[in-house]
Amino acid sequence: MAIAQVGLEAGVAAALVPLDHALRTSVCTREEVAEAFERRASGPLRRERGRSVLALADPASESPGETRTRLLLTDIGVPFESQVDVRGPDGRFVGRVDFLVSGKVVVEFDGLVKYEGAQGREALVLEKRREDSLRSLGLEVVRLVWSDLDHPLRVAQLISAALVRSD
Repeated sequence: MAIAQVGLEAGVAAALVPLDHALRTSVCTREEVAEAFERRASGPLRRERGRSVLALADPASESPGETRTRLLLTDIGVPFESQVDVRGPDGRFVGRVDFLVSGKVVVEFDGLVKYEGAQGREALVLEKRREDSLRSLGLEVVRLVWSDLDHPLRVAQLISAALVRSD
C-alpha cells in the first residue's frame, strides 16, 4: 500500500526504487502492488500511473542506483538488457553487468560506497580486472555515478560515443 501511495502522489521514479527492492526481497508480489494501486487510484490517469510503475519494475535490480539508471535509460530511449551474464568465447563466465546496450556497450552504475576502506581497495582491484576482461571481449564500458543521473543528455552522449567506438 505504501508503494502505491508513493507512486500515486510522488510519481514513477519515487515508487520504482522501493518497488524493485520489495519485489527483489519478496516483501510483496507484483499482483499485491497492482491491487493496492487499483484500490488507491481515484481515476483513469492515476490507474495508468500505477500500471506504468508496475511495467517498469525489475526485481533483478540490485540497488537504488541501478533502478534510477534503468529509468534514465528508458527515458532517453536507449534499448538495453539488464543484469546480463557475460561469457567469453570459451563459455567462461566473465561477469554480470548492470546493463548491456546493443550487445556491445556495458553500462555500470557505481555507488562508490563499495570502494571505501581496505575492503573497498580490494573491490576496486577486482572491478578493474573484471572491466579489463569485458574490454578484452570487445565490449565498451560506460560507468555512471549518482551525479551522472541528473544529466540524461550527457549519459546519452557517453553511450552513443561508446556505440561508435564499438563498431
